[in-house]
Amino acid sequence: MVNMSIIKLAQKGHRLSKLQLLKEIEGLVYRTAHYVLKNKDDAILAAQQALIEIYKTIHFYKETENFTMWIQRKVTTSCMEICKPIKFT
Repeated sequence: MVNMSIIKLAQKGHRLSKLQLLKEIEGLVYRTAHYVLKNKDDAILAAQQALIEIYKTIHFYKETENFTMWIQRKVTTSCMEICKPIKFT
């Protein structure tokens, strides 16, 4: 998957490492979103939201966690946000 040194640099705020990390995981992120949502357009939106969230919160990732599972939780959360019903008042 992703080299741990890239993750560590990204966690320290190294912008290019963050961008490289996102490029390396974007396929997994989209595939996960498409698997959950079963819709291309919604999957693209959820994947974009998840990648932004990962970019902003990579510093919270702990090495003791499985990185792929951590990513998939972020994607699943984005998918749930897409599926929330709209409330009209």
